[in-house]
Amino acid sequence: NLKDDDWQWGGTEQAIEQTLRHGRRAIMVGWQDALGDKGIDQVIKYVKTMPSDPLVTTNTEGETLYRQFCVACHGMSGEGNPTLGAPKLTDDIWLYGNSDTDLHDTLATGRNGIMPAFNQRLDDTQIRMLVAWLMR
Repeated sequence: NLKDDDWQWGGTEQAIEQTLRHGRRAIMVGWQDALGDKGIDQVIKYVKTMPSDPLVTTNTEGETLYRQFCVACHGMSGEGNPTLGAPKLTDDIWLYGNSDTDLHDTLATGRNGIMPAFNQRLDDTQIRMLVAWLMR
């Protein structure tokens, strides 16, 4: 959805223009070997509690694993990191789905996304017009 306020690489005019001109490559490694199925399930349960109250959890195993494997990219409270293209985990916007199966697949095998560059397909005026349209 290009009309919400959730921008994986940042929602400023400059960030959107950078994305359109040069494209983006998102890479999240898979954690199956490191976490195993039980660890993945614990992290999923913890992440699903983050929107309600990231400071209160009874899932200490999931929190420990999250802090060990996820915090460097997604932040301590799941706020995400646009510099890395790490999405926010505390809203209801999920690029690959938020079911337990979707989240398991994401954590187990990772995700790779590509936004192609448009600097060779669109001229400066077209890019600026597109940025303006997206910012409205």
